[in-house]
Amino acid sequence: MSIGKTLRKLRSDKKLTQKDLADILHITRTTYVKYETDSIKLSFEKASELATFFKITTDELLETQPAKTLPSSSSSDNEPHIVDLMNILDQPEIVFHGTTYKLNENIRGKIVTSLENILQSFNSNLD
Repeated sequence: MSIGKTLRKLRSDKKLTQKDLADILHITRTTYVKYETDSIKLSFEKASELATFFKITTDELLETQPAKTLPSSSSSDNEPHIVDLMNILDQPEIVFHGTTYKLNENIRGKIVTSLENILQSFNSNLD
């Protein structure tokens, strides 16, 4: 089942409208509809808000998607690969300097916040 279908089921089980959930998330109904139709991906923040609202973990909310595979580091074309860091952080585990780390909702949030702060600092230094 896709995340959109999961959201639709959770919403229907609580007898809520799409507008109700859009208001809870402080987004437009149109944006929420895009989540339910899998037209756009949930941000970590919105997934966390939804999981909290439905009293489930983000892992439970997102487990319906197959694990994303990352490009192989042994590319024959020697072109650099651009990888969305959020795709990496969506995994249940990551490897950093040879050590495997299990990621839970709390750790993901801290990593995302730290990365955002670092990247914003770099961007402001470039100006």
